Amino acid sequence: MTSPEAPRHRHRAAIASVVLLCIALLAGCAPAGAPSEGPGPSATVSPGAYLEEFELAMAPTATEEDMGALVAGGQYRMRAAVLSEDGQSFRLVRLDGSGGCSEAPTRLMLLDSSTILITYERLSPYVSCLASGTTRVDEFQVPPGVEPVGLEVRMTSIHSASQPLTFEAPKVTATAAVPASSSTALADVPARLATDEESALMTGDKTIPRHPKLLASDSGTFTIARFDSLEPCNSVPSELIVLNATEVSVNYRAVSVEGGYSDCVPGSVDLAERFDIPASVAGTVTVSITEETPKPQPLYIEPATP
Repeated sequence: MTSPEAPRHRHRAAIASVVLLCIALLAGCAPAGAPSEGPGPSATVSPGAYLEEFELAMAPTATEEDMGALVAGGQYRMRAAVLSEDGQSFRLVRLDGSGGCSEAPTRLMLLDSSTILITYERLSPYVSCLASGTTRVDEFQVPPGVEPVGLEVRMTSIHSASQPLTFEAPKVTATAAVPASSSTALADVPARLATDEESALMTGDKTIPRHPKLLASDSGTFTIARFDSLEPCNSVPSELIVLNATEVSVNYRAVSVEGGYSDCVPGSVDLAERFDIPASVAGTVTVSITEETPKPQPLYIEPATP
């Protein structure tokens, strides 16, 4: 279980919670409305500076009480996030894969004052997954300095086909203290069609024939080649996340959120996308890729039920 007290939990919050609390008090807190409307708390935080990491472990199966959280207004939902009575943690009830397809949270990051991003990872090496699954429950600590009710919870998964990607970042002399972790929202990332030679580099193995490939880096950028679905089911870079001085992650978010994959057409395209190297990394930097699939409805933390 991913509770804050669980032995497997490693907490790494690269922020000064006292400072955040002061900021929150100065900024005030917007009253939370109905979770379906997704009100945004008004506290100001440094994007991505709050980070928790977890050891991989299978989450417990949902109880009858947990399953009740999936029913709202007489309608059954696939996911729910419910605040604890003391307001210090929240439970996330979700549908998980079965067997080798089961996932567990590996980190939680506060992207901004209104959004949490939880990254999941497979517990086993890649295998073909069936449609059946199990409903499980994760428990997380509420990040300090934010109003939890109405906080949006986004979920992404580490690319199961990824091979380690690395580049050499320029060594710079820091002029000011920077957070150990951070998140940068991405928009209009430079992209082009990959050449035949670049596509040929994306070789894999018998299980996964093609993997993303880091093509090159220079003094200020690095380029990744990857294959993507055709519109409207393609994905775009959403966040560039710095985990520490030698680890970054690129989160891709599906463009189509309505209808899931129902409008997808067969085929794919190979792309090459260029990213700016964050100033807070240096030396040999490892890049991971995460994928955020379409969700029918946004997920917000709801108040505890009586």
